[in-house]
Amino acid sequence: AIKLANTAGNGCIRLDGLITVSTPYTFTAPIHLRGNPGSKLTITAKIGCPFTWTGTAGGTYSLNTTGPFVEKIKTDAPLKRGDWVFLYSDDVIPIDPHSKGGFQHPGELHQINHAGLPGTDVFLNDITIDHFNINPSLEIMRPISNIVVADLVADYAGPIPSDYSKLLCFYRCHNVLVENVKSDRESMGGVLIKESSNVIIRGCHIDGTKAADIVYGFVVGGTNGVLIQDCIISGTRHALTTTASKSRGGERWGTPLNVKMTNCVVNVPIKAETGATRVGLDTHAEGYGLIYENCVVNIGTSTSNIGGQSRSRNTTFKGCTLRGGPLSKGLRSYGPDMLIDSCHFYNMWYGAGSHMSNTLGGSSMTVTNSVFRNIDSSAIWLEQGNNHVVKGCTFVNCGRKMSRGFTDPFVQLGLGTGHSIQI
Repeated sequence: AIKLANTAGNGCIRLDGLITVSTPYTFTAPIHLRGNPGSKLTITAKIGCPFTWTGTAGGTYSLNTTGPFVEKIKTDAPLKRGDWVFLYSDDVIPIDPHSKGGFQHPGELHQINHAGLPGTDVFLNDITIDHFNINPSLEIMRPISNIVVADLVADYAGPIPSDYSKLLCFYRCHNVLVENVKSDRESMGGVLIKESSNVIIRGCHIDGTKAADIVYGFVVGGTNGVLIQDCIISGTRHALTTTASKSRGGERWGTPLNVKMTNCVVNVPIKAETGATRVGLDTHAEGYGLIYENCVVNIGTSTSNIGGQSRSRNTTFKGCTLRGGPLSKGLRSYGPDMLIDSCHFYNMWYGAGSHMSNTLGGSSMTVTNSVFRNIDSSAIWLEQGNNHVVKGCTFVNCGRKMSRGFTDPFVQLGLGTGHSIQI
């Protein structure tokens, strides 16, 4: 059925009854995949991703920009309104890299708003984030457009899944809807989205993974416009994380843009089979401006279980509720400009912290209008970085079991300077 639909260039495949999948399949056309009520997929082989949708690239061209935060570029690429392009260069982003000793490079996906003749000004729908000065290039994307995957239930009956296994993968896709997809208790994991745009994932349920430790919920790399809403994710390494679009050794390119997770429930238990611990909501070094809004995070009781953390830039946690145990931690910043606003932290070792990862660590973290209740040590631990802001927060029963050098039940300061703390 997939071969016929790929040949025809479109179509909708409906799954009915019990379907066994033992080999991976690739969609090269905008093919819908839907399940009928009562149907179920069972994966029986150790395969990386059973279902992959993949578009193509249309060539690499010169790129010229005047700096970050601009909507106008110049290129010799033959472009028209509505095209998607991936911009990248060898500039180094000043952020703690994904790999120690490595480098993070710009890589952004944008849509064309207006284009004239090659070599003239080209206007984007939004703005660039980084500099593109060192070996700047532009790659034209030829995405598959308008894809629906809905009403599927997937289970797994094979050997222990491989690390990084996924259930659905989307490469160079546009206008994607993933709805009411359930990955059962022993299933493959979640969804990988790379160099894709305008993706909506809603009403999905990932109910943990088998013994492999490095299995995620949702992973975004080099994307622009991803909305994840009303989902429940349990027992994955991270419920949502970021990745590179391109990599070579310790060098990585790609910044996910305009990514938002809202109204989701995330459970972060200890991995009983391996003893591994988890981070619920996590960004790697890749990413700019990710937003987690109105999410509930239930954190296991291990000292290394963490509700959420960010190594990327300008990450926002707004209106989230985090509940933990006596050794767990709430939110941690390892990158610049994290905003925590109107969040609630209950029953954990500490609520929010800014720390060092490899070289740079967290800086300029803002914590406002949040409630910290029943915290064993300091509610907020600013161990690393400068220019942090704490304002308008409520502290109830904090510093219950002060230890490990903690002296302040509200805000514990480290070596940084320039903070604005209002208790």
